[in-house]
Amino acid sequence: MPVFYAPAPRGLKEVLFNEFTELKLKKLTKVASGVSFEGSWADCYRVNLQSRIANRILKPLTNFIAYEPDEFYRHISKHDFTKYIDPNQSLRVEASVTESKLRDQRFVALKTKDAIVDQFRDKFGERPSVDKERADLSIHVYGSRNEFYVYLDTSGDPLLQRGYRKETNQAPLKETLAAGLIHLAQWDKQTPIVDPFCGSGTILIEAALMARQIAPGGFRKHFAFEKLKNFDAPTFDKIMEEVSDLETPDVSIKFYGFDQDRESIRIAKANAKRAGVDDLIEFKQRDITQFTPPAPKGIIITNPPYGMRMGDNAQLEWVYKDFAHVLKEHFNNWDTWILSGSQDLSKSLGLKASERHQVFNGRIECRYLKYHIKKGSYSTRVFRKGE
Repeated sequence: MPVFYAPAPRGLKEVLFNEFTELKLKKLTKVASGVSFEGSWADCYRVNLQSRIANRILKPLTNFIAYEPDEFYRHISKHDFTKYIDPNQSLRVEASVTESKLRDQRFVALKTKDAIVDQFRDKFGERPSVDKERADLSIHVYGSRNEFYVYLDTSGDPLLQRGYRKETNQAPLKETLAAGLIHLAQWDKQTPIVDPFCGSGTILIEAALMARQIAPGGFRKHFAFEKLKNFDAPTFDKIMEEVSDLETPDVSIKFYGFDQDRESIRIAKANAKRAGVDDLIEFKQRDITQFTPPAPKGIIITNPPYGMRMGDNAQLEWVYKDFAHVLKEHFNNWDTWILSGSQDLSKSLGLKASERHQVFNGRIECRYLKYHIKKGSYSTRVFRKGE
C-alpha cells in the first residue's frame, strides 16, 4: 500500500492529524513537519479534495545520504521516474536544502533534473521538457544534514489555493490557516461565528464551507495527479460524485463579518459568492467601536491587524483597547479567539487568555489566544487622548 505525506502549516500538525483521523485515513504518523498516511491512490485523490489543513499531498519516492554531486546523481538515478510520465510531457524540480555539504538548492534541483531527463533519454531517445508553471510531473527534494528526501507532488498548486479568492485585501490570511484556527476553536458547526476584523472574509468563508460540507478541492480545475500515467479517471470521477453528495445546501447557521474598510467588505462579499456561501454570511462595514452582537449567542474568531501586517503598533494599541471595551460591555459569556502577532498588542486588551496556541501566519510567529468574556469591574471605558 503506498505511503503519502502531507506537510502541515507550522503549528497545525496536531490539527492536521485530527482532520486525517476524521477522514478515516489509515496508519497515520506524525513526522517532523506534517503527517504521513498509508492508503491507495483513491485515498490520495480524496484527501486532495477534502483536506482543509494540508499544504499539499506528497508521495515519498526515495531518501539517501549524499555529500558529493556525483553521489547525489547516482542515488537519484536509482529510482525509475519514467513510470510516472511519458517523454513528451513536462517536469519541474523544486529543492530546499539546509545544513548540507550540497547547500546550493538550485544546484540540487538542477542535478535532480539532469538525472531524471537522462533516464528518459537513455530509455526512449527523448526527454521531457521543463515547465516551471504547469508541469506534468512535479518533484520536490528536501535536504537536511546531508540526508535527502525526494517526493512526487500529487497536488500541484498548494491546496490553500482554493480558487474562490480572486481578490484580497492587505495581508490576507491563508485559507489553510483560517481552517486550522476554526478547528483549534473546537467549533461545533452550530454556533454562529463572528469576525469583527474580517478583511477579505477568509475565516468566515472557510467556516461556511465546513457547515455546508463543501470540499475545498472542489473549486480547483487541476490536480497534479491527473497528469500521471497511473491516473484512474473513473475512480476520480466516482470520488468527486461521492464528495459532492456530502454537500448540505440547507444550513440554518449564519456568519457575520465586519470591517471598517469598505473595499475589504466588497472583496469579502465577492469571495463568498464565488465560494457559494454568500447566502450564509452577512458582511457589513463597521468600526470596532460600533461592534455589537449580531446574534443572541456566538463565538468570535478574528485576526486583528498588528504592526508587521499594517500600520504602527502604537496606533493600533487603541484599536485593541476599543475592541476589549466592546467585548466587555456587550459580549458577556462569549468565547473570543484572537490571532495575535504582537505580544504588546495582546497585553493592551487587558484580558487573560485561557488557552494559547503557537501558529505562524506566513513567517510571522503568532499566538492564537482564547478569552472567555465576563463583564465585571474591569469593563471601565478607556478613552482615547482628546476624547
